[in-house]
Amino acid sequence: MSIVTFYSYKGGVGRTMSLANIATILASKGMDVLIVDWDLEAPGLEEYFEGFKYKQKGQGLLQMLWDINQKRKVDYRKHLWTLEHPETNISLQLLPSGREEESYYSMLEEFNSVEFFNSGGALHLESLRNQWKEDFDFVLIDSRTGLSDAGGICTIQLPDIVVALFTPINQSLYGVRDVMRLAKNGRQRFEFDRMDLTIIPIICRIDEESDNQTKDNIFSQSGEVLAEFFDDWLPARAPIENVLKSFYFPHDPELLHGASLTVDPVGDGYSKISKSYHQIASLLSSNLDVTQTDINLDMNNQEIKTKPSEYSYDIYISYPRGGMTSKWIQDTFLPLLNHSLGMFLGRSATLFFDYSELSAGDEFPVAIEEALRNSKILIALYTPNYFNSNWCVAEHRTFELKEKEFNSSLIVPIVLHNGQMFPEYARVRQWSDFREYFRLGDTFKLTERYSEFEEKVGELSDAISSLIHKVPELKKNFKVIKPSDVKIKRIDGPPLL
Repeated sequence: MSIVTFYSYKGGVGRTMSLANIATILASKGMDVLIVDWDLEAPGLEEYFEGFKYKQKGQGLLQMLWDINQKRKVDYRKHLWTLEHPETNISLQLLPSGREEESYYSMLEEFNSVEFFNSGGALHLESLRNQWKEDFDFVLIDSRTGLSDAGGICTIQLPDIVVALFTPINQSLYGVRDVMRLAKNGRQRFEFDRMDLTIIPIICRIDEESDNQTKDNIFSQSGEVLAEFFDDWLPARAPIENVLKSFYFPHDPELLHGASLTVDPVGDGYSKISKSYHQIASLLSSNLDVTQTDINLDMNNQEIKTKPSEYSYDIYISYPRGGMTSKWIQDTFLPLLNHSLGMFLGRSATLFFDYSELSAGDEFPVAIEEALRNSKILIALYTPNYFNSNWCVAEHRTFELKEKEFNSSLIVPIVLHNGQMFPEYARVRQWSDFREYFRLGDTFKLTERYSEFEEKVGELSDAISSLIHKVPELKKNFKVIKPSDVKIKRIDGPPLL
């Protein structure tokens, strides 16, 4: 039927545990299930099946990939483990990482994914995908977190569906949204024919002790930010919040210690998290027919969802990574900007904000390059260190090219520190001066200055929304300036931010 990848932007959300439990539920329904541990750097999927007996123990995924790279004939079945539960006869096939092999970690260190693809690895994976879809009802893949070559295999090439897990903090919420957008865009350009990628977002680690208003706010914000991913499978006027409430995973400190199934293969778990596992398993086994689950689909008074813009993002946030600037943007600026922009746009703004603490290397990661190409405008947070960063300057230069091409204003500069020492191309622009509001801490929010800050962000949002509405139609494959393409003249002087 389907190949399903379980993905999380960060670790610690219960991704592997959810896969193991949902796989067990599907197998208990008599389905042929294969589970794959593709998190090669931090493997351990087999630990969740302590109560199962192993009928066969193959060498695992890494050895299989290594053999493919060495041009050896490979039969994936010889690398599997067969797991059977002695009391229920529930049976699953497991393709483990292979970490039990003595050569595992030395092989992992030597394995070169770029060389693998260049030597025909993608074709072998495509053949493997076709075999799996013939041999199993479901293949569930445990993917590595973040952005990686392995993550691209697991989120673009192999799956039909991605179960995207995230926690209710902005870094995780917006991070998983951005990666899933990249996966869907990458799928459209993929060299092999594919249906569109389907995304099922799942909120994890919600504190059950939180009051109802707090939880409702979490479901509402998550629904707004991730609304585009429900278009493929949720009825047009169904309430997204109800789906998120039915599927979420509560925070349970006891589940953080050790690895075990919460769904009892002999009986049935009745905890909230077990009910969520059963709901997701029902959704998958019904070919994403949400009416086959217990979700409340009351569609009265629900607004009809509109098709998202051709652009991936309204705004690209360009800033010097790390230090005080990064913290101020995340804690003080972005929450207020998001709220204010929503008032002027009449919808949630889509922002790309790279949460990486460091900007290094001569090339942008694919995620950043795609975001630069597919964002309407750029907000540039000017500090002296902004102009000492090849990355920031390359981001700025990319949008300068867009401005010339479109004959439109697309860069919104905000000064946070200094100003006299900036290069001429920045000094000639009309800035928004936020130097008086470049402060951290909750005490700032209790001052009169913060009220001024709120008004300033409101004025800025009004101007930005006007620019967003005027941006010309997106041009595909727009040139992105690389960090290696720019030369900078370092700004010396006071401590840089």
